Amino acid sequence: MVSSDNYKVAKNYAQALLEISIQEKKSDDVYKSFLKIKNVLKEEIFLKKLFKNPLLTRDDQRQIISLLVSKKMEPFFSIIIDKKRFNILEEIAHAFIDKMDSFVHVTNLRIETAHLLTEKQKETLLEKLKTLIGPHTFHIEETLNPRLFGGFRLKLKDKMLDLSLATHAQNILQGYHA
Repeated sequence: MVSSDNYKVAKNYAQALLEISIQEKKSDDVYKSFLKIKNVLKEEIFLKKLFKNPLLTRDDQRQIISLLVSKKMEPFFSIIIDKKRFNILEEIAHAFIDKMDSFVHVTNLRIETAHLLTEKQKETLLEKLKTLIGPHTFHIEETLNPRLFGGFRLKLKDKMLDLSLATHAQNILQGYHA
């Protein structure tokens, strides 16, 4: 669990790195680097624990970063190391990715369905979302959950829309027993 202080610090670093990377026209490279770090930490639990180790020296941290990012990106990550924020690199990565996505109007969308959506259904959903949110690029992560029976659950940022048959049936039963 991330403390609220670390979350605030991570957001501040992400904002500063976003501004610097845009100014230096390296935002795409920094974004790709943070995506790689985020994905590696998601897959490698040992590495995730290693990042949190307070006994790592700055040289150790630089070596780890050099394995994950290109040579030209190392100076961006040196800022984090020099300021002794290596232990919250994952949080900074998440915050940077969120800020960059927002800056370029990319929205991540999670949809949980009982059956895979057809391309036509996806297109219809995206058109409806564009009328509500505006012109965005949507990245859809679709997962199957047969326990929904039908319908879908849609997660967009911190909002959840649950139009599944399972939830509808549960709501009817709760009303019946109330």
